[in-house]
Amino acid sequence: MDYKSVITAFLISDKKILLLRRSEKVGTHKGKWAAVSGYLEGSEDPLQRAHIEIQEELGLPPEHISLVREGEVLRAYEEQPKTVWIVHPFLFETRSKIIRLDWENAEYRWIHPNELRSYETVLKLEETFDRVRCNFQSAREELTKVMAGVDALAKDKVHGASAIGRSAIQLLAATTEISETRTSE
Repeated sequence: MDYKSVITAFLISDKKILLLRRSEKVGTHKGKWAAVSGYLEGSEDPLQRAHIEIQEELGLPPEHISLVREGEVLRAYEEQPKTVWIVHPFLFETRSKIIRLDWENAEYRWIHPNELRSYETVLKLEETFDRVRCNFQSAREELTKVMAGVDALAKDKVHGASAIGRSAIQLLAATTEISETRTSE
């Protein structure tokens, strides 16, 4: 079994996220859609690696992007080759839509996040995006409180399954009460 630590950095602009189609020159997932990605080496800081990869792959310097959220690490198992990807997700905002692709990607598109599932993507890209999806700066106060509760629940290492289950149900109930959603989609 091979373990590989990587960053995945999503860029958002005007409520759309940037998708990149990986070129035929890369070593893995050729032709699949992805976000900015890169391998972590040793004890390298994931956020620094994300900034480096964004500049290399898109030509966007650090002053053209701002970090919105760093998500919880995700593990994705790939059968062939037997690999566990340890993914560090990030969400950055940019006002610049001028992208200069390097050799790692062949094409890019700005898409609405709900369109993500209609693309043939690298392993668990939608789940990775879900880790950074919420923007606390623009969320309503009630939703921000619920999301803070979800984050606290995810980090709870003290309470047992029964207490965590009750808290999860309370958070779900609070979410349905404040939601402006009109459909299950």
